[in-house]
This record gives sequence, structure tokens and C-alpha cells, in this order.
Amino acid sequence: MTGMVDEDAKRLLILAHELAGAFVDALFAGNAFPAEKLDLALRMGVQGQAQQFFVFVMLSLLLEKTRGAEAVNRSLAENLKGIFLGELLTARRAAKTVLKASDLDDPFAPYYDSFTRGASDPALSPFGIFAKRLAERHFPPERRRAAHERLFTLSAAYADRIAGILPGPR
Repeated sequence: MTGMVDEDAKRLLILAHELAGAFVDALFAGNAFPAEKLDLALRMGVQGQAQQFFVFVMLSLLLEKTRGAEAVNRSLAENLKGIFLGELLTARRAAKTVLKASDLDDPFAPYYDSFTRGASDPALSPFGIFAKRLAERHFPPERRRAAHERLFTLSAAYADRIAGILPGPR
């Protein structure tokens, strides 16, 4: 059973990576961000942040579905988090000379309790936090509002896709 859960966790991590690539393509589709569309470093940065965000969404949904459901979802969530954090730690060690101290923090910390807080204010939801962080980090001030709106909408849509894919009761 453990081997199967490990393989499922690896498949979910691959899915998060694939969805992050599709997310970046959707974000830069059209002419809304013409200069940014061609910036490879920007695209890679957004894709990495999107993958982290999608893993967080997967973990949240798996743990939510565990309440009163099968323990396999909790085990799958634990394995997914372990594999993801292991890969992230390896990548960070390789790049530690260029990382800031804040980049070494828990990648999911900004999102903890954000589903609950987002019920009263969408800006405090995981989608609002994700959109704000990426817009401020990657877009010039004159494009941040448009980027924020697009990031918010796309992240919510992709989270819905993830919810439809994950195993367990709905």
C-alpha cells in the first residue's frame, strides 16, 4: 500500500508541475502582458511559485477529504508534502548562494488558514495571497493590478480543476 501511495504522490507532483506550465501559458496568452510574455526568467519564476501553490491546494484538499473519509488521503498528502519538500530542499541547497533567507522559509506558510480567512475577505484567500505575492514580485507597478486580477482568476480556476482530479469523496 505504501508503494502505491508513493507513486500516487509522485504523479500528483508531476500533475502540479504540468498544471503550473499550463497556468503560465494561460497567464501570458494574448496581449495583456506583451513584454513579460517573452521573459523566460519571469515565466520560470511564476511557474515555480504556481507549482508550490498547486501542491498546497492538493494538500489542503486531500486533508479536507480525509475528515470522515479514508486514511489513504492523509497518507497521500503526507507523502506528497515529503517528496515536494525533499525536492525543494535539494534545489535550494544547489542554489543557496543566490537565495535570500526568506526564500528558505516554509513555502506553504503564507497560505495556512487562508481558506478560512478567505471566507470573509477574498484578498485573504489562498488565491488572493498567491495573486498578490506574484503580482508584487514579478510585475511592474503599472501592470500589477491587471496581473493580480488575472492571477487570482486563473489560480481559482486551476484549483477547481485540481479538486475535480483528486481522489476521495467530494
